[in-house]
Amino acid sequence: MYIAELVFRSIKTLQSAKMSAGRTNIQKIIFLSLSEKEALSYYEPYYYGPYSEDVQRTMQLIEQEKIISYENPMNGYSFSAGFDFDKAIEKSHKNPENYARNIEKVVSFLNKKNIKEVNDIAAFAKVYYFRITSDATDDAALNKYITERAPHTWPDLMKYANRFSQYIEYSKELLLNESA
Repeated sequence: MYIAELVFRSIKTLQSAKMSAGRTNIQKIIFLSLSEKEALSYYEPYYYGPYSEDVQRTMQLIEQEKIISYENPMNGYSFSAGFDFDKAIEKSHKNPENYARNIEKVVSFLNKKNIKEVNDIAAFAKVYYFRITSDATDDAALNKYITERAPHTWPDLMKYANRFSQYIEYSKELLLNESA
């Protein structure tokens, strides 16, 4: 996985959607755009939801290289003047179209579902994480699993308890979209 490319694509796609390209959103968009296997190999539970040290380190490195700069919490990152996004992506020998498609699908999906704010995206990513790590066989069991685990893993997620069923449904839709 070419993490810098995922960061670049996340910034560009979030900005195009007029959503914050901050650290938390970048972490969550990349998490949601990966296959379950990749997501679970790179991400672990952390304060604001699924978190990847590799993604964080990559953001710090490309910020130190002055490729991106952090504007403020509302806007997040932006590309530095003179940075050629297309040229940087071209250098990747991975499958950039696949990564781009997944990230664009995730941002578009969240936009359509009106999950646009940082805390809402983080809450959805947490429910999604529980969904892909749970052995629950139906939505009711998953809702119960989340309700039991959230206070210990992510206590702030309980503010979203009234949205668990909706977010569970959305997570199934997102999984279906990934296989399409």
